[in-house]
Amino acid sequence: MGRLRLILIIGAIAVAAVGSWQVVNRLLNPMHSGPHPMLNRSPDGIAGIENGQQQKPIPVQLYFADMERSFLVAENRLLPRLKNPSEFGSLIINELIRGPAAEGIPTIPNSTTLRALYVAEGVAYVDLSGNIRRLHPGGSDSELFTLFSIVNTLTLNVPEIRTAKLLLDGEVSATLAGHIDIRHPFKANMLMVR
Repeated sequence: MGRLRLILIIGAIAVAAVGSWQVVNRLLNPMHSGPHPMLNRSPDGIAGIENGQQQKPIPVQLYFADMERSFLVAENRLLPRLKNPSEFGSLIINELIRGPAAEGIPTIPNSTTLRALYVAEGVAYVDLSGNIRRLHPGGSDSELFTLFSIVNTLTLNVPEIRTAKLLLDGEVSATLAGHIDIRHPFKANMLMVR
């Protein structure tokens, strides 16, 4: 537990340092008052440029609940392959939160926000806003769909991520909505996928 607390503290310091650097950089360099120069957005809102290099879109699979809420089903999307696994993971999770484009049922309430995502030693720490708990429909099956839609989507699309752990409002939580223990990282569960 002490090691996890240290990782969380280091991650929080890193996020704060990056945010502070960006604010100071924008104050000192007003020419970059628009979008961040390292990350440009295309008309559909998807990041397309990183470090001045056009990123070729690659297919990723987002996992949503099927119409009968019996399995997870994959929906293919084309997203730019960002080199930083935390940034790529964040892009993917934000797409998951947006919900399915075709058939499928969202597994995360759409008012949920991704507060932070960082990767350390193969573990993705996914910090989501408390709306995911407050607006969750509840029930163990529904919680499993939410948990493994996130875990499978990250671990099966980002090679640097082997497991994923959920945090709620920056805190380790015992459960998502009262049923499934989420205090430890999870591997992908392909038994839930059709």
